[in-house]
Amino acid sequence: MNPHDLELRVAKLLRTGVILSGIIISIGWCWSLLTSGNDLFRFKDYHTVGFFESVHTCLQTGDYGSLVVYLGLAVLVMLPATRVLLAGILFITQKEKILGWLGVFVFLVLVTSFLLGTTL
Repeated sequence: MNPHDLELRVAKLLRTGVILSGIIISIGWCWSLLTSGNDLFRFKDYHTVGFFESVHTCLQTGDYGSLVVYLGLAVLVMLPATRVLLAGILFITQKEKILGWLGVFVFLVLVTSFLLGTTL
């Protein structure tokens, strides 16, 4: 398979990921709207809440629509990291070892930064 075909596959994967995350987020919004009515009043005052605390609160209150929205956002956030990993693999398959391993290293740094975030 030539590099151009691989780049097209990566582009299609990213496009599909954006569309999929949009569909997931829309489903979550509709679910929240149907189960709790107009839910926008929660955003009247801004309060900093960590991700895991927010998920825990959603699980306790049964707000599954918000959990679906979080899933869609997670898919959307992981797309750039996936692109970096796929670029690294693409470079390795093209015998560009230094660029390939650099891409894999950048991917690992991104994932580590996601996991070590202090406001999660």
